[in-house]
Amino acid sequence: MKIRCLVGCNGVGYEKFEVDEIRDIPKETAEKLVDFGYAEKLSTRKGSGKKDGADGEAEPDATGEVDGADGADGEAEPKE
Repeated sequence: MKIRCLVGCNGVGYEKFEVDEIRDIPKETAEKLVDFGYAEKLSTRKGSGKKDGADGEAEPDATGEVDGADGADGEAEPKE
């Protein structure tokens, strides 16, 4: 299970786990760290293996448009 460390911690299966570090560790250990608030679970999109927005690109919504994809002046572009 992939998790991101919120508090630096050290233990069997997660030695020297530093803040903001992401690791794939055994599910049982990961769930305990999440339950205690030491880490957060990372969700992944099916098929891509990346977390939503992990590539720094804006994700399209159900209509296929990207939030904030309007013109530089903040006005929406006219539809053709």
